[in-house]
Amino acid sequence: MQMDALRLFCDVAATQSFTDAARLHHCTPANASHQFHAVEKALGQPLALPGLRSVHLNAAGHVAYEECRHILGLADEMEVQVGKVR
Repeated sequence: MQMDALRLFCDVAATQSFTDAARLHHCTPANASHQFHAVEKALGQPLALPGLRSVHLNAAGHVAYEECRHILGLADEMEVQVGKVR
């Protein structure tokens, strides 16, 4: 999985909307949906409840969301720390 896909997944989960997450990432809602489903495919299971207009995470989706936030926080901190080394 790519970091951009994880960031987009987290924003879809936080906003409960492919459209709103797409705006944040300057992409189309279709691309946001594609990235969300790519994360689902990589993890091997659905992460959202089916058939709803807005995106609501299922139990696996909540776990994935929390872990993604943790991973992204670590990645951001790594960039900060590496940037301090000159």
